Amino acid sequence: MKTLAVDSCRARVDNVNYSIDAFAVANGEALALEAPPTARADLLLTLLAGVRSTDPVIEGRRVTSRTVDTDLKTLPIRLEGGCMYTRADRFQRVGTLIGDPDRSILGRTVIEEYMSALAAAEGPPSEQQVAIARLRAFGLSEKVNRATHVLSGGEKQRLACAVALCGEKRLFVADFSTSSLDREFRQGFLDSLKRHLENGGAAILNGLSRSDYASLGVRAALVLSPGQGEVNVRLGTLSPQDGEISEARDLASQLTPREEVRGELVVENARWKGITHAGSFRVRGGQIRVLSGKNGLGKSTLAGLVIDQREARHWFRPIARFSFERRLGGSIEYPREWFPTLSVQHPSTTILGTCLSDELPSQELIELCGLAGAVGADPRELCVAEQKLVSVANALRMATGLVLLDEPSLGMNAQFRERLVGLINHYPKLAVVIITHDPCLHNLGQFTELKEEWA
Repeated sequence: MKTLAVDSCRARVDNVNYSIDAFAVANGEALALEAPPTARADLLLTLLAGVRSTDPVIEGRRVTSRTVDTDLKTLPIRLEGGCMYTRADRFQRVGTLIGDPDRSILGRTVIEEYMSALAAAEGPPSEQQVAIARLRAFGLSEKVNRATHVLSGGEKQRLACAVALCGEKRLFVADFSTSSLDREFRQGFLDSLKRHLENGGAAILNGLSRSDYASLGVRAALVLSPGQGEVNVRLGTLSPQDGEISEARDLASQLTPREEVRGELVVENARWKGITHAGSFRVRGGQIRVLSGKNGLGKSTLAGLVIDQREARHWFRPIARFSFERRLGGSIEYPREWFPTLSVQHPSTTILGTCLSDELPSQELIELCGLAGAVGADPRELCVAEQKLVSVANALRMATGLVLLDEPSLGMNAQFRERLVGLINHYPKLAVVIITHDPCLHNLGQFTELKEEWA
């Protein structure tokens, strides 16, 4: 039986035109998306899931929230024979995991957020323990009373996964759903997705590795090909190659020799409120240090603490939520003349300008980002990978000694990772701290995995 059927049609979302060939997704089947980041697969997924960050235009008709229950019933996209865009279908039958989880998480605490999603999907659970038991699979059962805004990036991603998969969803749509997850919870997410498929659900997925797709039995793909003025979407087969291992080796070989300079960041047993673990590491001027570790260790919070040492300007995003004044101990030291900057995990929250040349006032850096043809574009309409490059470029150009890059390869394929390395090469004297779960970046510098036993 078909879970989702799409007739041949044309659609326009956020100034991107799509020409879609007819395709269908059967019960228990998952489709991959094969697309360069510039093809804006996230917008296509938004359209297929019926979640509108902006009003899509379908075959010349503008659809607004006021017409969601009427005009959309005539669209050529159907969920099990009915319209997938009604409010009831949206919450009860379609689960989505697209974009920054900060934008989809609305509740005050983890348990309030999840119970609200359960109530929308299948009615109020009999008691709170039901919700807590389900959150245990996502490693959140011990954090149910924690405010969602103080969760780590990986914990927010896990909560968004739990919300998207709650209830008896027929269709699950996800974009780079494991990008912020450590190995343990990446596997936990894949196990939950397998159960969804075994129960007859369907999925459309973007940004997983070939090994992840293989474990889910994915063989078919929606292939997005940018053409003349539009992106062509057709059903094809999933290409077999997975360059993750070779790409990691190639990226490291593309680093040019760095110039070691005087100065060193020394972090000794740093502790902070809400995080019971401590971390120690060093990075000299001109060196690169890559930090990884389990979700919830506070790696992003540590970056904020480092920035706060000299009351230096971080890159746009407010970081007061880290409660620096309540730091519990340890030491963070580096030269007074170092002016540290931070590129945050989700770049959409840092993009403030309406013109790329205003957002990134350096033609040389625009070219290094591969955005020479988008100088006059609104940076908020760039794909996630392009926005991430802009955020990283700005953090690098503003730093005088130290830069911290939080998940800098978010949403990037091999081509965009090469641009990222090119930007880092352009500043050989900076001390660079990279916080990432991306194995392709682990060989870029001295690798340190933060561990719980440091508590």
